Formats: sequence, C-alpha cells, structure tokens
Amino acid sequence: MLITIGIIAYCCKKVPSDDDHVETDEEEPTLYYDPQDPTNIAKAEKAKKEYVRMEEEFYQGLRHRKEEEQEMKSLMRDIAIYFCYVFIVFIIAYGNQDFNAFLQKEALKTAVIHGGLTCEVGDPDDIRYKECDPEEVEFPEIDFMNIRQVNDWFYWLNNTVKPNVRVQEWYNGKPPYGLRGYLEDRSNRIIGYAIVRQIRQAHGTCKSPKVIRNHIEECTGSGGIVHEDYLDYCVGWSIKTPDTPCQLESEEYM
Repeated sequence: MLITIGIIAYCCKKVPSDDDHVETDEEEPTLYYDPQDPTNIAKAEKAKKEYVRMEEEFYQGLRHRKEEEQEMKSLMRDIAIYFCYVFIVFIIAYGNQDFNAFLQKEALKTAVIHGGLTCEVGDPDDIRYKECDPEEVEFPEIDFMNIRQVNDWFYWLNNTVKPNVRVQEWYNGKPPYGLRGYLEDRSNRIIGYAIVRQIRQAHGTCKSPKVIRNHIEECTGSGGIVHEDYLDYCVGWSIKTPDTPCQLESEEYM
C-alpha cells in the first residue's frame, strides 16, 4: 500500500523544463509619467512663460479692424441679395415676352385713343400713312390726335373712351350678360375702372426754339409729371389764393 502511494506522488511531481522561466526575476513595469522621477520633477519646477499683454491701443486697432471686416461682409451680403433681386425682376420683366403683347397694345390704342380709326394714324411721312375720307369720318375729333379745343375733347371722351372701356349692348340690343367688367372688345377684362387725369404743366418748363425765342421766351409741355402744376385755379385760370378766393363770375358755372 505504501509503495503505491509513493509511485503516485512521484508521478504527480512537476518536472522542471528548460523553457520554464518562473524562477527568473522579472523587471517591474514602469509608468510613462512618474511624479517621483527626478527628471519629471525638474520639468515641473521649470518656470512658466509669462504672458505678454500689448498696449490698449493695439487691441483697439484690432477691434476696429474686426468691426470693419464684419461690416464689409454684411455689405457684400446685402449687395449679393440685391443683385439676385434685380436679376429676378429682369427675368420676370424681360424673360417671358409674348409676341402677342404688341398686337394687344395696338388694338387697345386703336380703340381707346384713335376711336377705331386706322387712317391718319402715325407719321405722315410714312408710306403706309393714309388720309381719312371726310365722307366716312364725319367727326375727326373721335381721334384724340385731332383734338384742338375743349369741345373736341369732350366729344372724344363721350364717343371714344366711354363706349370702349365698358362692354356695350349686343347688336340686337340685348344686355351683355356674363361680360361684366370686360372692355368693348369682349376679350380683355378691365381691372378697376378707367381714370382720365389732367396733367397741367408749369410755366417755364422748356425753352422755345431759337427762331421764335425773341418773341416767345417760355413754353410749356416738357417734363411730363416731373413739372406738373398742382396750383388751384379759378374761372379764367386765375390763381386761387387765401386772400382772393374763387367766385363764380357767370351763371354758366353755377
């Protein structure tokens, strides 16, 4: 029995080999940064670099330059946005042009300005210009370009403008149902209502030609609404003032 136990104990005993280094002394691992290392202690005790502060004028210049750069960036951004806006406006105004717009403009001009006449319209020197037949055109004042006095203007207003800015009755005298708001051509719709506005020109807004300048020094009719006359006038074109109010001079104006 004892012999068997001894054999087992001998077999279980670990036999040392040449590749086993358990009994060999190993070097203890070192940390990357050891506070107790004399080298690191010397580095920690090294004096820190002192921060150098410039004079106040130096920083004021920097702040002023920074503000100018920010303002310039803001200005450039506004200019870019403005050019984009102008570009879009030009695209809307000139990008989508319909060739029928000219024909529509000429049709409205012929109806409202010339009273439907196609004769005596345009430049007399043009080969396409033709005179109106007096038998066919009994009242040439139907054309705005033939107005010479006040009565002619009222004739044009009543017989040209009013019939063309609103649709009239049908050929059989029936009302134009469903065409409310249309012009007389029954294809264009008026937005709002027609307005006839008188623009009076101030005196001395133009110079007369040299040939007659010795006799006529001042003239009127240049500048459009830029030199418009806004004064109030009485009967006979006398200027209305607080001291001289307008008074009716005859029963014609009652």
